[in-house]
Amino acid sequence: MQTELAIIRQDIHAHPEISMEEERTSTFVASKLRECGLTVTEDIGRLGVVGTLTSLQPGPRMAASDRWYVTFKGTGGHGGIGPHIAADVTMLQAQFIMTLQTIISRNVKNDRYSSDQRCESVRNLIELRINELANNLATVFGCKAHVEYSRAGIPLVNHEEQTKRAIKVAETVIGLANVNKNNDPQMGGEDFAFMLLKRPGAFIFMGINDEAVSVKLHSPDYNFNDDAIPFGVAYWISLVQQELNN
Repeated sequence: MQTELAIIRQDIHAHPEISMEEERTSTFVASKLRECGLTVTEDIGRLGVVGTLTSLQPGPRMAASDRWYVTFKGTGGHGGIGPHIAADVTMLQAQFIMTLQTIISRNVKNDRYSSDQRCESVRNLIELRINELANNLATVFGCKAHVEYSRAGIPLVNHEEQTKRAIKVAETVIGLANVNKNNDPQMGGEDFAFMLLKRPGAFIFMGINDEAVSVKLHSPDYNFNDDAIPFGVAYWISLVQQELNN
């Protein structure tokens, strides 16, 4: 089983596809689920696949994700002939970048409130301050600024009961000593957060290497440890068995 699963994982990664265009991967996963005798529903969110089998720490886990772009417009000039009459955006950009840090170090309080409310108040403040900072600095330097700010995601918040059930299975599969219940939330965004708005659940992390491995995810030198696959499979099978028994 481990060899077969490793081959599947390697096949998927040998055929990379652009985000939201994973046609081959979606078809491949659906075919494997059917081979396992599951009822398969495709085209969930266009390329999502759901296999239906009939019969950790709750709270914020990952951050919301925003994207913003600032465009500064000045006027050109010649360094040797009248540079003082040009509106140089180089120093403006440098000043803007240096001052950005003050938005979180001086304006965002470091205390805790309700996660959803807290997130939205911080996002509102950051968007406001970026607009103010860009436009005010542009005025000082005789330039113009255009800010595009988009909110791409929401915070991922685990539900308490489902987190307890996820932890229970993990402790059964790999042992109590190997389950970290107190790992810090991460700053990356995750689409699964939208599912947790509609249904109770929990998002978990599975480690695949020991601490001696320093190369992290998204590094070009990262190499997946196929020996960890059986632990992941055992976890998900045990979780399904637990939920069906309940």
